[in-house]
Amino acid sequence: MKTKLQIFEDEFRSENTREAIKGVTVVVDGYFKQVLDTILQNDKSYDGYTNLIANALARGINKNKE
Repeated sequence: MKTKLQIFEDEFRSENTREAIKGVTVVVDGYFKQVLDTILQNDKSYDGYTNLIANALARGINKNKE
């Protein structure tokens, strides 16, 4: 049941400045969902997909800095 990781980019406008802002949507489905669900079951420090994905992304960026 391997599915591709789906990430979509869109552009929004700030309500205050009308500046263009990039937004990203991550689809949590298939094998990716299974992996995230397993992590969430075993690590109660995450309160959901958003927190887990943001943390994984930050760790990856910080690891790349080393």
